[in-house]
Amino acid sequence: MGGTAISWKSKKQRVVALSSTEAEYIGTSEATREAIWLQRLLYELIESDQLTYPQLLFVDNQAAIKLTENPRFHERTKHIDIKYHFVREVYENGLITV
Repeated sequence: MGGTAISWKSKKQRVVALSSTEAEYIGTSEATREAIWLQRLLYELIESDQLTYPQLLFVDNQAAIKLTENPRFHERTKHIDIKYHFVREVYENGLITV
């Protein structure tokens, strides 16, 4: 009885990205925050064990996907604000898949 929830949002980023990879990574971080929020909201409303599965996040930039999955790119990402690396922790904890 699994269902699919789709969320879409267009929002102007408040920061200036130095590359398309950084812009996509920031967008991935924002989408991750929204996915976690939606998962917690659904859990509160439904209280179902089905909501413990990782949320699938679609990302269309290979470099942003690699940054999410592999934290060893640290030398190349020193200029990215630390708050956007939240997505790595969520990915490592198994709450999302990309």
